[in-house]
Amino acid sequence: MSQVRTNSIVPVGGVPSGASGGGFIQVVTAVKSDFTDQGTAGNTFYDISGLSVSITPRSSSSKVFIQVAAHYGSGQNGGIRLVRGSTEIAIGDVYSSRARMSASANTEGSIEPASIVVNFVDSPATTSAVTYKVQGLAHANGGGSGGSFKINSGWGNGTNADYPQTISSITVFEISG
Repeated sequence: MSQVRTNSIVPVGGVPSGASGGGFIQVVTAVKSDFTDQGTAGNTFYDISGLSVSITPRSSSSKVFIQVAAHYGSGQNGGIRLVRGSTEIAIGDVYSSRARMSASANTEGSIEPASIVVNFVDSPATTSAVTYKVQGLAHANGGGSGGSFKINSGWGNGTNADYPQTISSITVFEISG
């Protein structure tokens, strides 16, 4: 396996005059290619196994750019949210009893998975290890129980060539502050 390691990547033209940062310091990624049925939901977010990364920022002033590409099927309404440690980030504001998510799509009855990309810049302000993970949610209309969350698959359970099997990923980039 080939590896390229560097302390930072600076734009070809250099960091703009007066800028204190902007170069990539490190990149960490996780790819999930298997199918997982997270089971019946009751308005509960589930950690999606395999979609979690840890990064140790080299400076407390660094920013972390997070990119998630998730592909899933869910019964009725479903979505994902981004979590740092145990804190939800990149989610909508509180509004009534709505589920606060990073992104959402309804794939009920579809053999095609929803394809969602989430981009977010975080400021963890630490030089300790930080874990970012993706959680999924499927819930029934009206807030009842029901549905399930299927990562890398559509809502349908078929196994023939009509049913796609996809990948999902989370990538984090430390960017100099």
